[in-house]
Amino acid sequence: MQSTRVLLSALTLTAAAAAQWAPLIPTLPQPRSFDLLVGDQNADSVFRMIDWNQDGDYNDAGEVQLFYDGANGSIALGTPSGIAMLANGTALVCDVTTDVVIALRDQNGDGDAMDPGEHWVYFDNNNASGVGMYSMQGICVDYLDRCFIANGDNGQGGSDGIFVLEDLDHDGDVLDPGEVRSYLDIVTTSTGHSNPFDVMVGPDNNLYYTDNGINGPITKGVYRLVDLNQDGDCNDLGENNLFWAPAPATPSPFLGDVVVDQLGRFYVANYGNNELWQLEDNNFDGVVDSSSVYYSTSGSIWWDVSVRDDGALMLCEYSTPGFVTVLDGSSGTVVATARARDTARRCSATARCWSPAALPRST
Repeated sequence: MQSTRVLLSALTLTAAAAAQWAPLIPTLPQPRSFDLLVGDQNADSVFRMIDWNQDGDYNDAGEVQLFYDGANGSIALGTPSGIAMLANGTALVCDVTTDVVIALRDQNGDGDAMDPGEHWVYFDNNNASGVGMYSMQGICVDYLDRCFIANGDNGQGGSDGIFVLEDLDHDGDVLDPGEVRSYLDIVTTSTGHSNPFDVMVGPDNNLYYTDNGINGPITKGVYRLVDLNQDGDCNDLGENNLFWAPAPATPSPFLGDVVVDQLGRFYVANYGNNELWQLEDNNFDGVVDSSSVYYSTSGSIWWDVSVRDDGALMLCEYSTPGFVTVLDGSSGTVVATARARDTARRCSATARCWSPAALPRST
């Protein structure tokens, strides 16, 4: 990692500030840099964006690099839909078309994960747990290095819900018996009643997920999961509750990513209305005290949002070519706009992005 980057951590705070922030600092599973891994759904690949000169964008030479070629690599990607990071720096990428989670790690420091041993299947539907997932939309990793997936069944025999993946034997995958199980089973009677899209670990160490039920009784919104009886799932009464929903007058909302910043403020990308919402649960009791549109613009589909260590928000725009817009976290004003891919390649955009932990750099 470059020592010049701005990093929010307990080490950089005064004693008084550290005491104030102490309950919030653990909500970041790993320190995250100004680098991004970006899933490109046109190239079926993962790109790495590095702000080498620390000028606040990724528009300079060499700042966008192919990290894994899912179109030509040994493990095919069709629609990379989510990216998360294990504690050891291994990236996990779920795919909504090929129904796999692949693991990516740059072992030799050449800036990509395309060499032998640098990419492997972490999960597929041939796992020994007998669990099938057929529309993996979102992914996150908690502080125990467990992976959670927001999955929709798409009528293919799976189930809508949240699944937990845990590498119990530490062999680098979750293909063995007992390593994949349901964490939340959303009971529906028809395809489309529920559509879990993203999942994250909140400031209270509980899970939050977005649901975009299309044609049924489930409210579109952000849901909060609390394992009240500590039995390892949230399928019991009172463990899955609506945290926030857009106002009824909001036309055709479709909720993408949900993230939380260093101050415990939630942000929800509503790409049905080109909006980014800010939610505040001031005492972390599971009730939103205030919500408002934090940023909006026309002609853009804000699919994903990530929080940078300096508090800036990075919005990934689904378009051709793709863009990442950086917002000042305190004011919501645009700081920089960067191409997510070289314009000449005319890619589909940055469908999902995540700011990874200390990825090794070749220089």
